[in-house]
Amino acid sequence: LDFFIFTTFFFYGFFLTANYTSLLGSILTVTSFRAQFNTMDDLIAANLSVLIIDYELEFLHSGGLALPSNFSRLIQPVDVATFIKYQYSFNTNYAYFVTEEKWHFLDLQQQYLKPGFFKFSNICFGTFFLAFPMQRDSLFYRSLEYYTFRMHSSGLMDHYERTAFDYAVHAGLVKRLAQSAEYTSAGMQHLVVVFLMLLTMYAVGLLVFLFERLSH
Repeated sequence: LDFFIFTTFFFYGFFLTANYTSLLGSILTVTSFRAQFNTMDDLIAANLSVLIIDYELEFLHSGGLALPSNFSRLIQPVDVATFIKYQYSFNTNYAYFVTEEKWHFLDLQQQYLKPGFFKFSNICFGTFFLAFPMQRDSLFYRSLEYYTFRMHSSGLMDHYERTAFDYAVHAGLVKRLAQSAEYTSAGMQHLVVVFLMLLTMYAVGLLVFLFERLSH
């Protein structure tokens, strides 16, 4: 009976220790993320080229935008086809000029990645809006204002954005990016620490036993 009890305690303690070792390893093991580029100084320090569509750069210059010289040298104006090719393939060799609504569309592609390839930085060159020209005393002014407000507050804009993205995925224009990391099941290599502790305790127990025998 004593042998059965001790054997039960041994196996229960062994597997309980193995379970807590795996649990502790999963808690202490975290994914290390690289620092994100969030300012002009970050891009300059990394010497990272920035792609922009050629006519967008002309538009910014026409508005009197003055960029720092060491940042301007990083800007590479390209045509629309080249810009879309690199941006929609998530080429991380470049940074990209992008508007907020386009960023939402790109971010939907990497929503299942941890972390994503790109983030929306704090570098801003102005706020531009699409406008509906009309007279100040137009009969449609209040109706259009109310309609626009309800579109945003009810979440229809987000709904249309996600619906448009689903259509683009279905048409093969874009794709959802997924994690490619492979996971393996736990094996005997995960129990090495437990076996080392077991052998160490055996050795300590043997030394204590021999010491008691010799001292008596």
